[in-house]
Amino acid sequence: MPVVLHRSGLVRVLALCAMLGGGAAHAQFANRSIGFSVGYIKLNDNIIQQAFPVGLMGTAYLEDGWEATIRAHIMIVTLQLTGVQAFAADGGLGIRYLFLQEQFRPYVGLELSYFQLIGDAAGGLLNYVGASPGIGADFMIGPQFSIGPRAQVNVYWMINRSLNVAYQATVELGFYF
Repeated sequence: MPVVLHRSGLVRVLALCAMLGGGAAHAQFANRSIGFSVGYIKLNDNIIQQAFPVGLMGTAYLEDGWEATIRAHIMIVTLQLTGVQAFAADGGLGIRYLFLQEQFRPYVGLELSYFQLIGDAAGGLLNYVGASPGIGADFMIGPQFSIGPRAQVNVYWMINRSLNVAYQATVELGFYF
């Protein structure tokens, strides 16, 4: 006896085949990024007052809007008292929360930051660690690239020295993979 499918049965069989034969779902944007950043740092230190950092940054999406972040910058600074130019480095390891996860991604974050004058130009006096709250936004330029501003306040401390506050603004270009 032949099997006869009615129109509703045929639709059900086709829907079942489509569900079973479909591929894996892919997110709109990738979850990790590496990028380049340039910016400006204004310190309230009597040794260095400003710097222009250039460096690398990266993110890794964790879950529910949270991302882990890392950054590393190098810079040439001019010492206030002597006028000598020296190298400095700063960086941070932190976490940030994305308010939106679409093409426009505003965020707030918190980092454990580090700033060090490399060499003996300032008598080994400049070696800071601190906390850095910040805000920013990424604008996705297609599924693999983003550009965006970031601003943060670095609150550095050291034993036997007063707190040092640095204001930092950067522009970041990210590549997602």
